[in-house]
Amino acid sequence: MNHPFKGDVFALNMFTPLRRFYIMAEDKTFKSKFLSFFLKIYAIYPINKDNPLEAVERSADVVRRGDILAVPSEGCISRNGEVGPFRTGTIRIAMAAGGEVPIVPMFIEKRKNRLHRQRIAIGKPVFLKDLVPPGADITNLTSTQVYGATVMLRDIVCELNDKNVKQYKEHKK
Repeated sequence: MNHPFKGDVFALNMFTPLRRFYIMAEDKTFKSKFLSFFLKIYAIYPINKDNPLEAVERSADVVRRGDILAVPSEGCISRNGEVGPFRTGTIRIAMAAGGEVPIVPMFIEKRKNRLHRQRIAIGKPVFLKDLVPPGADITNLTSTQVYGATVMLRDIVCELNDKNVKQYKEHKK
């Protein structure tokens, strides 16, 4: 999932009222008690960016419980609306959760203003085994394999954007 604006994490939970998305956020976001209250309502939990192993393990626990975890794979907000480079966290979380968890790619379009509709493109689920060379141990990938899988996942998200734009233009005709 790309991360085009601060509200995208709220939009996910508003557009999918029957299933709750758990979303990680940097712990400094939780300093305000008022904001922290609302973040917790929307299933947003704090992670320490200085301890990525703890963040991966905590997120893998969410997935192991059977809950849905939405990971903004860019790691930060994209200021220009373009899909930036993905960080390896999504792949590392899937690996820590046992490797057999579905990864559902999503593209969230950056709205031009608040009056525009929010469009979210959701792709077909992929698994780690689909993103790495055949025979790779999906619970113990090398850093090169993790990076390669991350690049492939980003490519899938970018394809969702291209397909979304094309369908929207055809619909407008």
